[in-house]
Amino acid sequence: MTTSVTKDPRASAARIAARSDIVDVRLVSVSAELVGQQKPGASLRFALENHPTIEYEPGETSFIVRVSYELTIDQVAEGEKNESDAEGSPVAEIRCVQAGLFTLEMRDGDAELEQGELEAYAQTTGQFALYPYARELFASLTSRIGLPALTLPAFRLAIQVRDQT
Repeated sequence: MTTSVTKDPRASAARIAARSDIVDVRLVSVSAELVGQQKPGASLRFALENHPTIEYEPGETSFIVRVSYELTIDQVAEGEKNESDAEGSPVAEIRCVQAGLFTLEMRDGDAELEQGELEAYAQTTGQFALYPYARELFASLTSRIGLPALTLPAFRLAIQVRDQT
């Protein structure tokens, strides 16, 4: 039996995480649109997609992590047997881009950062740093467009499982 392990992105991001700190967070763009009306008795559900990217020039002492978030809210009629599988009708769409500026303090003798490390950092530490800001924005905006304030769950990463063959 052999065991293969896919490298966990948190491990790939660890060197950058040990040498970086967040110094600024900005809301780059936001749009909120009420596309339907919530019907009495209907249950609301949401889907959230996030797409992190990183901007870094070799030798620089800072970098930017951007995360694009797309939140869709739809409703399911009262009495649907399985609300998670039921066909929903759209109620709202909210999109935003959050950006974080991070300082980077590399040590003498440190190897240059690799693209894989940077991408892993954006997917892990970068998202953990920016998600609370997006979470608060979604709670505020859902309330402002006339829906119940949406409290998103805590941000979680899927953990890699060993493949034992």
